[in-house]
Amino acid sequence: MERHALESLASPTKLHSQVIEAWCALMNFEERLRSRESIRRYFFSLEVMDDVNLRSTPYTHKTHYNLFRKSLLSSTKNNWDVVNMRDIDLAFFPMVQDHHFYLVVFNLKSPSIVIIDNHRRHVNYIEDLIKMYKGVSDILQCCMIKHLTSIGHAAASFFAENSPERLVMQWQTDQNIDDSGVFLMRHMETYMGDLRTW
Repeated sequence: MERHALESLASPTKLHSQVIEAWCALMNFEERLRSRESIRRYFFSLEVMDDVNLRSTPYTHKTHYNLFRKSLLSSTKNNWDVVNMRDIDLAFFPMVQDHHFYLVVFNLKSPSIVIIDNHRRHVNYIEDLIKMYKGVSDILQCCMIKHLTSIGHAAASFFAENSPERLVMQWQTDQNIDDSGVFLMRHMETYMGDLRTW
């Protein structure tokens, strides 16, 4: 990691994406030390959804999926157990949109999709959610459905029929727009798949 990236942890600058990449690597390393009874988590890098073409809505689902799969392989360094979602209960996808970080989590054990964002915004309908994240979370969901279907994962049908839930948390704020990266890191560290016990 470069020095200027690490210095972005100092207030009041926005967090550099290299810090998030390093955090994903650290979280995956620490997952190897978890107890056998603990939920199994995998933290994909920002690289998975970083391709401008992948984030662009005019492309077909097939093009999106091909770009997604290529990024998935690169992000996991061709670890086929991870690509095939073996031994993963929660798949974490950190996202960045207009310098704002948030998290999309796919629960593969008890199927659900949640969006964890520190920014307090009221959302009534799925259309509002898609608009809020400029369609990127929707593209990610479509790519995950196609990927899970291609590997024969049982959660694919649930994800195809259900929309993501944007979690409401008491620490969400509309005042602090600079620390979304720090919130993201903390969310990745502490979220275990159940809002009630979080």
